Amino acid sequence: MFKYDLIVIGGGILGLSHAYHGLQKGLKVLLIEKNTQAMGASILNFGQVVPSGFGVEWQKYGIASTRHYLDMASKSDISVRKEGSIYIASDEDEMTLIEELHHINTVNAYPSQLITAQQCKEKYPMLKDDYVKGALFFPAEINADSRKTIPAITHYLVRGFGMHIINGKRIVDIYETENEAIVFDTAGDKWVGGQVIICNGSEYQSLFPEEFPKEDIQLVKLQMMETTPQHKSMPGSVLTGWTIRRYESFSECPSYSRIKADEDKTSLQNQLGVHILFKQTASGSIILGDSHEYATIDEEHLLQLQDNNQSINDFMVAEAKKIMDIDYTMARTWAGCYSQSKKGPIFHKKIDHRIHVVTAIGGKGMTASLGWAEEHINKLF
Repeated sequence: MFKYDLIVIGGGILGLSHAYHGLQKGLKVLLIEKNTQAMGASILNFGQVVPSGFGVEWQKYGIASTRHYLDMASKSDISVRKEGSIYIASDEDEMTLIEELHHINTVNAYPSQLITAQQCKEKYPMLKDDYVKGALFFPAEINADSRKTIPAITHYLVRGFGMHIINGKRIVDIYETENEAIVFDTAGDKWVGGQVIICNGSEYQSLFPEEFPKEDIQLVKLQMMETTPQHKSMPGSVLTGWTIRRYESFSECPSYSRIKADEDKTSLQNQLGVHILFKQTASGSIILGDSHEYATIDEEHLLQLQDNNQSINDFMVAEAKKIMDIDYTMARTWAGCYSQSKKGPIFHKKIDHRIHVVTAIGGKGMTASLGWAEEHINKLF
């Protein structure tokens, strides 16, 4: 029986990132995905790579990830575009936060540029005059078309590095011997590896469910929409005032606590975890989002993951219309779900010497997985 140096279970961005760095080291890597292709949060996300949204500790992983995306993109079309990200402030408090974050990033040598309201309007003429007060632009950041990027990276690793991949196999058991780990699927087929990394996203039913304490993990449902193609150009990710008030990086600003203390915690915006984001796809459509609803593992049914709550979408569109003058005819809507750890930035547990669970990276997956996995693989091999 063929033995792999590394078996990765789960074909989303976190699993692909571990496979990528294993292959970079010359390891024999097998990736096992239970579906015909990855179907979870890595596909159903907003599709932006924004280290600017992270605090200092995790920003380094986002910066490393960006470098890896661009390196892959120089060798294969993985549907990513380096167009930058812009945070648009709508009032004086948000202006204060972007100015403070600009200073923090200057100290940390991460490039950002403060932009006037007039410069914003020149770049994005569809912005409403009474909304924009100024902005902070991050030129190094990139967009990903997740529905294309994840399959494209998978194919790149198979073609370019010889990664073995098995689709349509649900792994139900793994055990470890002195020299290897053995992985079994529902049919009793087995594969042998030196190390096994489980990146199973929001699914806990099959593998080591007892290792996921209910108090440690929560599920997050997001709703997003995509318009019909537009005749206007909107380069990069456009993040707005509520994003400034939400993202982790701004929580490290000196004025953040004071500004958040003044917010209405009972507002619909805060109850639904809404912040308004815009991103144009290569076809010209614009993705709009997003909302955040939370539940513990045993309350998953409350999220109604198969359904879109139209009232939430209506609320987001109404707020977006206060910011941008675009065509809001929607071509599709969808909901995504990711898991996140309530006790840390990622859930990482070593089951035995050769079996590792890595999941619940929250909303940081597309931005930080390639950087974090690099560090993890370097520790294992």
